[in-house]
Amino acid sequence: MSAQLSSIKLPTDLVDDARRESNVMSRSIAGQVEHWARLGQTLEALPGFTSDRVRAALEGRMNVDDLSDDEWELFHDQLFAEPSAAEIRAFAALGLQAGAVGVDDSGNVVRVSGSGVTEAAQG
Repeated sequence: MSAQLSSIKLPTDLVDDARRESNVMSRSIAGQVEHWARLGQTLEALPGFTSDRVRAALEGRMNVDDLSDDEWELFHDQLFAEPSAAEIRAFAALGLQAGAVGVDDSGNVVRVSGSGVTEAAQG
């Protein structure tokens, strides 16, 4: 049984880097990009890595006020990144839960309080 494949658009410079590295590592270009993606996925899941705290804040499991300046920058980058369709559905499901974080119509970072009221998040 083979894995199902999907196509995505990647920046040309990343593909060029993958092409060079794939030659060195004896991988296909797609295999090299997949390898890098899996390394990033593994790294982000490591306990203590900055992104685990950022993820907790994005999921509403941690107060954004407790993030360091570097973590706040990563949080902001993640929050304002262009979401996939799956992420949009997940954000909509989380959006009304206490602690959920998002952006209001004016572009301000907000979170849902325990009482369900949206309030400004500090960073």
